[in-house]
Amino acid sequence: MPRMLRDIVENAVRLEPDMELVESTEDRNLSMNIKTGRVDVAIVANRNQGREHAQLLLENHQLTLLILTGDGREAHFLQLHETPVAEVSPPGLMAGIRAVAGGGILARAGPESRS
Repeated sequence: MPRMLRDIVENAVRLEPDMELVESTEDRNLSMNIKTGRVDVAIVANRNQGREHAQLLLENHQLTLLILTGDGREAHFLQLHETPVAEVSPPGLMAGIRAVAGGGILARAGPESRS
């Protein structure tokens, strides 16, 4: 995910009082990171990693993936099905997370890896 898009999404999550961004990473291996804690939503880029995304969902039944395209123009929630996001903006993405994850939300993108 491009750094600017990542920063926008991270800031949008941090501004929501009912959400917590636990960790953020550019690491592509999210499977181990997700298994280490309770995760409701993992925010990832690149819709072309279908097999990896499917494996994450099979291993983590409670998980919802929010998949953003690199240009930030499209986003989809992926559970056992894909749900288009009506409005691709920080408020639209946060509303979508609430809709798919329900109550107390823990948004997570992986371990912190800032340099």
